[in-house]
Amino acid sequence: MTSLVGAMLFLFNFAVANWNLAGYVDSGEAFFLALTVWSLLSQRWYLLALWAVPGALAKDTFAPFAVVFTGIWWFNDRPLRPARLIWIGALAILSGWTVLASLESPSGLYSGGFQYAKEMKAFSQVGFLRATLRCLTVREFWFVFAWLLPLGLMRIKRMDRRWAWAVTVTFSLALILGGYNNALGNTTRAFFNIAGPLLSLAAAVFLTQGSSAAHQRPLLRK
Repeated sequence: MTSLVGAMLFLFNFAVANWNLAGYVDSGEAFFLALTVWSLLSQRWYLLALWAVPGALAKDTFAPFAVVFTGIWWFNDRPLRPARLIWIGALAILSGWTVLASLESPSGLYSGGFQYAKEMKAFSQVGFLRATLRCLTVREFWFVFAWLLPLGLMRIKRMDRRWAWAVTVTFSLALILGGYNNALGNTTRAFFNIAGPLLSLAAAVFLTQGSSAAHQRPLLRK
């Protein structure tokens, strides 16, 4: 029941109906980030290299998000397994190269990437701090998270600790990038792709299992 309610909460969200199902490229990023989470939960780290190229082709921000997400997940895993860094490295190299290759300019691969980063610097119009704060105060953010965030945080402690930390740090990265680009409500799409699955499942736990002592055992937590 909990898993079904979690899926329902995710699919009924404003972000899915108005962005993902409307044909935005964020649907591709959400898909491959979800596959990344599944690969980590199921201990199939070798699959990270498989999602790298199509994920980066779906949306360029998949590359930094996926690398940071998996890196924080690995850091919070116990015991630490250094061998898994090979797959994180493969993810970083393949996804990063894919993004750079897609930005290639006539003067060279890296100059194309540099020019892209320069053009993204839009916060100078209003200031970085203000641009960052506006990503959290726009109406799109509240349409998506006004109910999902408080309900999800009610049971976040029952979620997998590695997943929760990975979402927190990657969410912060998306916020920084949103402020750098002065992206306003567009940043909310990335926020949802990163945090939506975890918060939807945590909210489902709250709605279906309540506060009964019998239901306080950890769920997907390590």
